[in-house]
Amino acid sequence: MPEIFELTFKPKSKELEKSHLIINECALTLNSLLSIHHEIENVEEKEDLLRAMFVFATGGLDSLIKQAIKDSLSNLIEVNEGANNMFESFVEKEIQDKKSDDLRIDSKLMAKLLTSANPREELKKRLEYHLTSNSLQSKDQILKVASFFDVPSNSIVTDFIGLQSIFLERNKIIHEMDINFDGDRSRNKREIEQIVNFVNTLLELGEKFIKEVDSRLYVA
Repeated sequence: MPEIFELTFKPKSKELEKSHLIINECALTLNSLLSIHHEIENVEEKEDLLRAMFVFATGGLDSLIKQAIKDSLSNLIEVNEGANNMFESFVEKEIQDKKSDDLRIDSKLMAKLLTSANPREELKKRLEYHLTSNSLQSKDQILKVASFFDVPSNSIVTDFIGLQSIFLERNKIIHEMDINFDGDRSRNKREIEQIVNFVNTLLELGEKFIKEVDSRLYVA
C-alpha cells in the first residue's frame, strides 16, 4: 500500500520552527486520514477522504510557506545578497505610481515611507503582504515566493509540469466540486496511488523549501 512521505529534516534556524511544525502536523494528519481510508469500505466515502487529504496537503504547503515569509524573510534579506536584490527589485516597482504610464514616483507612498519610523521595515511589511495576500495554489506562485528567498526553482522542484498538473487537479476539487463536465457529469474518480503521489510531492516540496531557506539563514 502507498505510504505518506517521511519527513526527516529539522531546521537549525529558529525562524523556521513554526513552518517545520506546520509541515510535521500536516504529515501526521495525512497519515491519520490514510489509516481511516484503509478501514472504511464505502467507495464514495473513500474517494471523498482522498479528496480531503489532497486539499489538506495543498493547504499545508500554503500555510508553511506563508509562515516562513512572516518569520524569516525579513532576516534573510539582511544576510543574503540574492534575497536583498529581490527586495530592491520589489521596492523599485512598489514606489512607482501605478496610475501613471511612465516611471513617475508615487508621491503619497514616498511621503508615507519617509515619515515612517523605519522606511526599510515598512517596505519589508509591504513585501510580506504582497507575498501572502493571495493563496499559494499554483506552481508559478510558489516559485515566485522561492525566488524572494534566493531559492532556485530546480532545488525544490524536479517536475515542473507535474507540479502544475497537481494544482490543476486541486482546482477541479475546490472550484468544480470534482465534477467531470466533459463526460457524464459524474465526479472524477480518485485512486489512492494518484492522491498519495500528489500529497507526497507537496510534502517533499515543503521540506525542500524549508531546507533551502534554513541553509541561507543558519550560520554555524
